[in-house]
Order: sequence, then structure tokens, then C-alpha cells
Amino acid sequence: MENWRLEIRNRRDGGARLKTTLIFNQALLIPPRQTVLLLSSTERAIKPRAVGRGLVSSEPWPASGHLPEAYVYSLYDEAAAQLRMTSRNDKVLSPNGFTLTLKDMADQVVDVIGNHHVEGKPVAWQLPVSKSEAGARSSMLRRYVDGDAVDGRKAEAWVSAAETHLAAVQNGLYYGDTTDISTPGYRGSMLSTFEMTATGTSIELTWKTASEANTAGFYVLRCDTRDGEFMACNDSLITGAGTTSTPRTYTYTDAKKTAGVAYWYRLEEESFAGVRQVLAKRQLAFAKADVNGDGEINVQDLVFAAAGNGQPAPRAKKQNPDVNGDGIVNPRDVQAVLGVLEAKPGAAPAHPRLTANLLKPWIDKAKQLNIPDATFQRGIRELERLATALAIPKETALLPNYPNPFNPETWIPYELAEAVSVTLTFYDVRGRVVRTLALGHRPAGVYRTKARAAYWDGRNAQGERVASGVYFYTFTAGDFTATGKLVVRK
Repeated sequence: MENWRLEIRNRRDGGARLKTTLIFNQALLIPPRQTVLLLSSTERAIKPRAVGRGLVSSEPWPASGHLPEAYVYSLYDEAAAQLRMTSRNDKVLSPNGFTLTLKDMADQVVDVIGNHHVEGKPVAWQLPVSKSEAGARSSMLRRYVDGDAVDGRKAEAWVSAAETHLAAVQNGLYYGDTTDISTPGYRGSMLSTFEMTATGTSIELTWKTASEANTAGFYVLRCDTRDGEFMACNDSLITGAGTTSTPRTYTYTDAKKTAGVAYWYRLEEESFAGVRQVLAKRQLAFAKADVNGDGEINVQDLVFAAAGNGQPAPRAKKQNPDVNGDGIVNPRDVQAVLGVLEAKPGAAPAHPRLTANLLKPWIDKAKQLNIPDATFQRGIRELERLATALAIPKETALLPNYPNPFNPETWIPYELAEAVSVTLTFYDVRGRVVRTLALGHRPAGVYRTKARAAYWDGRNAQGERVASGVYFYTFTAGDFTATGKLVVRK
């Protein structure tokens, strides 16, 4: 999740920062469909607790003890400057309302959760006030349907852990115990990949596990629609490895495929207790890449995939730009189409890294078609915007902030010729430091749009609005330093 962003927006009366952004560094690595625990302090990771009359233990609490160390992320230790935390007790989320928006390195929305959407209006759902039977605090658990998360902005997506009694369910998921109702821990099997390749009239499915726990085996299920009834392909269980930390690779050939049908496949794991859980759900990649449904995969499919950028996946079976089937249209769908276009004849789809140089020849081909369709032209503009965002400048530069003068907020664009750590320091006319923003390690690229540029909310280090007047700021990116001038006008 290097350079992914978690944007936090809180309700005004919650006692937490109204708006801030966390930029993850390369230390946060989460395998597919796993859970990471974000902590504003280390209390739940290691905390002295009573274990008997007059005895105290400093062992990990049960909840965090069931998560590998790599899956526990200390917000204070890793991102105190980004989140403007001055102590481990600072609030990150407001108990009165918040919204979290997760974006990938291309600034495309991956997920949105929260109950506070419009300032001044009631929250969409309430945080839990109930406690477990033992009187412990309660967490919120997100509901899943066939392995897909329910929309995190809606009340029906959440259930209080204190109402579930899930601690007694032996299904490979950890929900805590009677003294600590916790969010889920990590799953029994850690799935690394789930891929498929068409060979004539059959489909070769391959999946890899990073580790397995209590895994009896796997079932492969198939359906001709995403939300239809899935039927098992294999009559007998594909034997798993039980419990192991050694990576394993599995293959299965579906010889019953009907030509011309873009099947969906679902991979399920079964424990030795007979409990099954969904590990992944995918559609045949290159069949899905035929975005416009004309029976061919070419540059037009690339353009139409880009045209839907930022939109939810449509329900239509044809002309669906959600190529990877994750429920939202974003650059990963463009990348999936490119994987087919860039693959060698007869080979499986490639997994190209999105770059400006990779996109440019395809953009040129699209323009040469001279198709006046409004959606097609919008797709070309989206591809050009994406290429600009991915371009690597020849020199690092600081660009003028906008708006300027401003009240109450401004954005400071810049360009990076190489990956470096970026810091902004603001001064008043007397040279006193007003605020320092540590943006963290940023990859080379163009940071001009509001989604990518540095943001200043016009507040000092104490969270107070600065007075009207002239201010200066120093932009530091590695060995590069530049100074800008801005004006606060009220």
C-alpha cells in the first residue's frame, strides 16, 4: 500500500481534526482479503493487565495477539506528523461522525466508509453504545455478502460486535473473546493470487496461498453472472495443506466451459470442521476486457474503460467498464484492458505497470480513429489526465499555490523528478514557524490537482486559524528547496 492515502473527515463537534490525510509507506503490506489493525496508540498491542490477585501481565491482549506484527500499524509511531498528533491519546476519528476515503497511488477511490456525509445533517448511522455481556467495549463489524463488502456508508453494512456472539464461531475468523470484542483478525488461508487463462474450450485456474491454517481443501464454483447462483466445478475437494507457512500453488482445469460465455469463478476454502468461506471471486479477464461488447478487444475498449473512471460498476451485462469486477471503475480497469492488449498472441493477460509512456501510444491510436462519440472523447480525456498524473518530470519544481489570496484553505502543487520525502514549512513575516507539514515519502510524478497537491487548511500547529496577512513557505524535497509566498485574506 505504498503511497495509498486514507482521507479522514470528521464532524465539527467531535473533538478531532476536521480533515487530515494519512499517506501509507511501504512498511504496510496487506495480502489480499486480509485485515490490518490501525492503532492510535500501542495500548491494545501491549498493555499491562490483571491476571490474578496482585499479578500483572505485559503480554499482548488477546485481540491484537491474534494479528501478526506486520498487520498492526501504529498511527502515532508511523504517521504522527501527517495526522498532526501530539500525543498517543489524540483522537483520529470523531465519535460523533466521520468519513474515511481510501485512495490508491493513482488517487482513485478504492473504498468509502463512514456515517457523516454532509455537514449540518444527521449522521447516517450511530456508533455502538452497547457493550458485551462481560461489560467490555464494542467494535463495529462490516457485513459481507459472498465475500463482497456491503457499502460502508449505509447502516445495513454494520453490526455491533456485542450483538453477534461471534467469538464462539469456529470458522477461521477471529472476533475476540468475552473480555475484548474485536474486529476480525486474519483469515485461515492467506490468498496471494487467483488467476485464470483460457486455453481453447477450457479454463486453467491457478491460485497461490502465502500460508494456510486448518485448511482441508478448496472448491471452485462457476456462474455466468456476478450475482447469480454459483455451482461447484469440482466434485471432490481439492486437497489443501492443512496448517503451513510455506507458500503453495494450486491449479484446476474447467473443461466444461461453453464457448462465448464470460464465466465468473469463485474460490472457496473448507476447514477440517467443514466450514467454508469465500476467498475470491473473479471473471475471466480477457472476456471482461471487451468493454463495449463488440466481440473484439482493442483500443476502443481501453477508452471506454477510462470513460467510466470514478463511477460505480453498471448493472448491464454488456458495455461494462468494471473490467476487474471490484464494483467501481478506476485505473485498475484500464490496467486490466492494457494487460490483454500488451500480451503476446495466445499468451495470458500481462500485468503491466501503468506509466505515461505505456499509455501515450494507445492515446495516439484512439485519437486517430476520429470517433465523435461523447463518451469516447471523455475516455480519451481521462486517459490523458491519467498519463499526466503518471508522468515523471525532468526536474523537481514548486508551483504557485491556488487560490492565492485564499480563505480558509489552499493547495500547493509541485512536481518530483525522483521519489523523495517532502516537507512544507510555513512562516509568518517575522520568520517564526507557523506550521510544518510532513507529506512523507512521495513517488516521482506530477502533483497538481487538488487530489494530489499539498493541502493547507490555514491553521497553525495548535489547530487555530492564522490571522490575515502575508506568509511564506519552504518546500523541501530531498536536496531540493524552494520558497513561495501566500496571502490569507478574511
